Amino acid sequence: MRNNTVSIAKSLGIMLMVVGHSGCPTGLYHFIYFFHMPLFFFISGYFFNPESTNSKKIFLSRKVKTLWVPFVKWSFIFLLLHNVLFSFRMEEILYTQKDFWQRVFMIPFMFGEDPLVGGYWFLNNLFYCSLLCLFFTYFFKHFSSNLRLISGSFVVIGVLGFMLTLYYNGTVDNGIIRQLPGMLFSGVMFGFGYTFAQFNLKFVKNAWLWIVSLGILILGVCLKPLSRPFVGVNPVDSPYILLMALVGIYFVFYLSTLLNKTVFRNLFGYIGDHSLIILTFHFLAFKLVSLFIIYVNNLSINQLAIHPHIKFEMFNWWWILYAVVGVSLPLVVEFLITKTKTRLIK
Repeated sequence: MRNNTVSIAKSLGIMLMVVGHSGCPTGLYHFIYFFHMPLFFFISGYFFNPESTNSKKIFLSRKVKTLWVPFVKWSFIFLLLHNVLFSFRMEEILYTQKDFWQRVFMIPFMFGEDPLVGGYWFLNNLFYCSLLCLFFTYFFKHFSSNLRLISGSFVVIGVLGFMLTLYYNGTVDNGIIRQLPGMLFSGVMFGFGYTFAQFNLKFVKNAWLWIVSLGILILGVCLKPLSRPFVGVNPVDSPYILLMALVGIYFVFYLSTLLNKTVFRNLFGYIGDHSLIILTFHFLAFKLVSLFIIYVNNLSINQLAIHPHIKFEMFNWWWILYAVVGVSLPLVVEFLITKTKTRLIK
């Protein structure tokens, strides 16, 4: 059943993601990265249905349709267009035949996505988190029917795994190992959402508590900002990382309840319900902004290939235009296509 507050929370999360990719000020970037993607994993975990273990085929088919198919479809489309876009100076690297076939092999496993759909790592992590939680719950149901115990165990094991990968992330120079902290962290946030649901926990709607959460996030930006994929952190930092993510999630959800009472509730709900289209095309929309900046500032057309946005030595306000276009253009195009299809069908 659709929940407009959740849709608004997703809209805030996806808009913050675009802002984080836009070249925004460093402080705002670190503020956003405390919680914007953990929010989506938390929501997904909250709506995970333990009864899916009784209908695994239906669950798997749903995840394949909503996560695997979009990843594979658009990854292959952007792969086929990569060298064409390179010829228009919209990609930085020309793929060789070896690069091409390596990605052809990796994409069905939800890896090897093109930089222009680099945000699809989220679909990858969410797909595997969902499957892991499904089979974890199915396995432990043989020993206990207590879903609170099962969901709590999922979180505990996830946290221990997260801490372990943080340790090896600082000692092992391996590309796969370096991806593991992010994947385990995604699983932990999924588990927190799952646990919240099983304990029937609700976020306290208190304005002062919301202000405190905002203050904690700002203080964290000033004292100990985080980077992805957890570069320069160790297992001791894991409680801080998890705490800041949960504080940020509370911050977003309370703000969502406020926005749900305004005249903008339907607009934000629409954005949240169409977050996948923004995730897919916001980097491509950035290219239009880069082209405009190149024209206005008389820059080299080679700057168009820079991903995700043109770099400036000093602080600038172009990030606002990147963010606005990155959110709005995919929605406008999707809306027009949908309307056109509807009229053609009629």
